[in-house]
Amino acid sequence: MRLFSLAFGLDPWEPPSAQRLGDYLLAHIVVAPVGTSASMQQITFTFPSSRFAQSFLKRVLDDADDDIRAEALDRSEKQIAYLRNELKTTQELDYRAALIALLSQQEMTRMTINKGLPYAATRVQPPYVSDLPTSPNPILLLAVAVFVGVVVGIFIALVLAVWAPHTEPKSISQYLRSLWARWFSTSRHISGEHSTRYGS
Repeated sequence: MRLFSLAFGLDPWEPPSAQRLGDYLLAHIVVAPVGTSASMQQITFTFPSSRFAQSFLKRVLDDADDDIRAEALDRSEKQIAYLRNELKTTQELDYRAALIALLSQQEMTRMTINKGLPYAATRVQPPYVSDLPTSPNPILLLAVAVFVGVVVGIFIALVLAVWAPHTEPKSISQYLRSLWARWFSTSRHISGEHSTRYGS
């Protein structure tokens, strides 16, 4: 494999880095709005294995929700610690009332960050697999196959016309056998001429 990579000027295989994984996910995960709604988003992941795609997309959504939850909880706890520290050193009544209101709000925010409920987004529908494969495109594949078949057919017809233009066989198999016999005899004739010239 290493010799193959060097022969074609390719970089040798290495375990995927975080950047390569990120580039792959950006190319295969699509986030698009649902209809005209700006608050609802549809996430699509394309992968050859339907089972892995379903489990991987669920894992990505769960990990993203956990990361956002942890970041929000850390920020809320830091703000609560700051407000409590300010209350200890502040004697002005109006300022203390404002701090107490902010502290109460942060306490409620921390309570709403519940591990058992979605935090970043509400999952309207669990990940599912499409009934039919999305790749390869059967219409495009059929068009390419027809095009290649036409090109190959024209090429074979031209070759047959050049090698055996005057034969009229009773069937295609006889025509191909006559073509093979003509080609074989011509090859032997050319090879014999070449050998004779080399010997002289």
